[in-house]
This record gives sequence, C-alpha cells and structure tokens, in this order.
Amino acid sequence: MLCHSYIGNIYRFTNQDSARYHLTQALIIAQEIGDSCEASEIYTSFSKSYLQDNDFKKALLYAKKGMNNCSNSATKDLCFYNLARAYSGLGMTDSAMFYLSKTSDTHNQQLQDNRYLALRDYYSAIGNHEQFKKFNALYLTLSDSLESNRNIAKLADADNEHRQLYINQNKKDVTLAKRQSAFIIIVIFALALVAFILLLYRHRTKTKSLYSKTDELQLLLRSQREKEKYQINEILSELKESYCQLKSTKENLKETNKQYASLTGLLSAHINVMQILTDASQTQTKDVFYKTFIATVKAYKNNDNLYNNISRYINDHYGNLIADLCKKYPSLNDEEIKIIKLVALGFSYIDVAVLFDKKPNAMSTKFTRIARKIGASESLAKHINRLKKERRKGTSLNSL
Repeated sequence: MLCHSYIGNIYRFTNQDSARYHLTQALIIAQEIGDSCEASEIYTSFSKSYLQDNDFKKALLYAKKGMNNCSNSATKDLCFYNLARAYSGLGMTDSAMFYLSKTSDTHNQQLQDNRYLALRDYYSAIGNHEQFKKFNALYLTLSDSLESNRNIAKLADADNEHRQLYINQNKKDVTLAKRQSAFIIIVIFALALVAFILLLYRHRTKTKSLYSKTDELQLLLRSQREKEKYQINEILSELKESYCQLKSTKENLKETNKQYASLTGLLSAHINVMQILTDASQTQTKDVFYKTFIATVKAYKNNDNLYNNISRYINDHYGNLIADLCKKYPSLNDEEIKIIKLVALGFSYIDVAVLFDKKPNAMSTKFTRIARKIGASESLAKHINRLKKERRKGTSLNSL
C-alpha cells in the first residue's frame, strides 16, 4: 500500500495516468485493511492530481472524500486547501473562502506551500491581481526553497553512494591482487616440484640403465623439455594478461577518483553556501540577512574555483562538453560560458537570475540569445540536455 502510494505521488509530477493507477491500487489495499487515515491521504493525492489537470469537479469530489476519512490535522488542512482551490477553479469563491477560513498560518513548510497556492488561486478567481501576485511570489519562493533542500539531499546521497562504490572497488582490486599473487606462488612451487621430480627421475633412470637405455632417455628428456617450455610460455602469457588487466584497473581508478574529486568540490561549495544562508536566516534581522544573502550570492557567483569544478564534472561525465562548446563557439563571453555551465548542471533560468542578481525575464531573454549564439533551434536547457545525452552515447559535437 505504502509503495503504491509513494510511487503514485512521484508520478503525479510527470504522468497523471500512471499516478492514478498506483494511487488506485493503494486505495484498494487501504480499504481492504480498514486504514482510514491512509485512505484519506490517498484521496488528497487524487485531488491534487485532478487539480494539476484543472479538472476541478473531480478534484472537489476527492477532496470531500478525503475529509470524510480524515483524522490527522495536517491532512485535514491539506483537504481544506484542495477544497478551496477546487471551489476557486469553479468560480465559487464564497465556498473557497469558507474553507480557507478554517485554516491558519503554520510553520510546516509543506503546508505553507499549499496555503500560498490556495490563496493565489482564490485571489485569481476574484480578480484581485495584487494579492494574486503576492501569494504567487511567496509560493514560488517557498517551492524553490523546498526543491533546493531536496537537491542538497540528493547530492549528499549521491556523494555517499559514490564513496561506497569507490571503497568496494578498492576492496575488489586488493582481493584480486592477493589471488593473483597466490596463483603465481603456487605456479612457481609447482614448477620447482616438477623440476625436482624430473631431476630425480633422470638420476634414477641413469642409475638403472646407464648403458642400455641411453637413446630412450635422451628422447624422453627432449620431449619433457619441450613440454616444460610450452607450459612456461602459457604461464608467461597468463601473467602478461593479468598485468594488462591490473594496469587497466589502475587507469579506471584514477578516472573515478578524478570524477569523485570534482563532484566533492561541487557538493562542498553548495553545502557551504546553504549553511551560511541558513545560519544567517536564523540569527540575523531581515535587513542584515538580505545583505548577507546578496554578499553570499555574489561570492558564489564569482567563485572561479567553483566554476572550474563544474567544468571538470561536466567534461568528465559528458565527453569534454564544455571545452568543445568553448572551442567551437569562441564568440561566447565569460558570463555566457558560466551560464552554460550552470544550465548543464541543472540550473533553471530563475536559479541563474537569482545567482546573477537579475530579473527572471531579463535572464530568460539572455538564455534565448545564448541558444541562438550556439545554433540551437530549441530552448537552451533542452539543447544542453540533448548534447549531454548524445555525449553519453559517444556522439561528437562536430557531427551535430
């Protein structure tokens, strides 16, 4: 039940049909086991899914079903917000305000995000553009903050996973080296034993038939020498192959360590900036915090070491993508190259606008100019993402 519910909420942001399929499976199980609390949360997810499609009637229906089974206060507030948004979409603003009045401001960021969204839809429905702009800005700011926190958690998880893979690879290499050393020792011991046995056999043969079997013994020794020579050549060939494998493994470890270093540099810089802003928001006044925010963003923007780490990371993972773009389009200036690096790392034009202290509309226009400058017929983000996918397949920039 929980797996279906979790998968459904993930799909809700990209594929509503898949989301509703998994939510339906979760709801069936919740009803079978009599879990009314989980059923209420699933109805709430259904309501959000239909709100995303602007199907306000179905959104209203599922929000009401969620209210009937609701016992948790946080889930109840989510139901109120969904009801208010559905009534706003249907133009029934009195009903929307009735359910909004049942809620209050909260310190829970997820609930606060839904509250801003409900107020935004309500003021849009009644035509109050000033209040609509206010709560839309609050909603976008909080959503970006929540998304940033999730990205930090993803980076931390990726770093831990990469470090564990690196440790496991080292353990495998050490184990392989020990096995190869043991194999070589066994082979040498076996050769020494064979040589000893041959010498003993030769001595005894000479003693027994020194005169009568001289020709036969020489033939046997000659055959044995050829066999030993063949065995030694086989062993040398295996040793040479093992050496080549070890050398290849060493090169792979160097490349992995290089990628790990660039990723660690990016993660450290990002976490340091977030730590500075988090501490400032908790200990400083709004005016002082704003100055700290501007100074921190400016330092983040002008941190050449950070951009070098970004270049290393992108070039290592996507076949010198940044280096090839700079070489192919020498008319790109330093700021445009920095923007391309940030877009390749996953930044949106709003993220870059905040970092460069510019208005989002101005930055969107700049994105369009850069896209034209590098010959893209689509948005800059789509073009860069397409180049990244093609670089993973080994496609060169000159063949695009």
